[in-house]
Amino acid sequence: IPGFSWLIRRLRAFPVQIDSAEPRSTREAVRLLQSGQAVMIFPEGGRTPDGRLQRFRPGAFRLACSLKVPVLPVTIVGGHASWPPGRMLPRPGRLRIIYHPIVSPPPEADPRAAARILATEVRNAIAAGLPDADQPEAGE
Repeated sequence: IPGFSWLIRRLRAFPVQIDSAEPRSTREAVRLLQSGQAVMIFPEGGRTPDGRLQRFRPGAFRLACSLKVPVLPVTIVGGHASWPPGRMLPRPGRLRIIYHPIVSPPPEADPRAAARILATEVRNAIAAGLPDADQPEAGE
């Protein structure tokens, strides 16, 4: 969207593609986390096409486990109804943002196993905040 990329850069945002072979964004996320900064990552890797919670990608959770940083799960209700994919601008609507308790990486020796456990805990917390995790968001 024209102008939107300018706004995103002004907010110091950058695309993180942890699961890709391109390491620049991953190095930037590591640098920020190691300096005590917060990094927001959408674990689904993109916007939901139908309003349902999608499969979580493992990259963010591997990163959290390897750096031993906690995760703050956040549920956003109403986002799909207000700004579905394919729509140029959002329509008026209500968003509800739910901040769940912080989840720390488990003390597993195997980082992949730890990432799977962390992803499951975070996904369960986010799903618990949805009107019905198996249905599209309310109002669609």
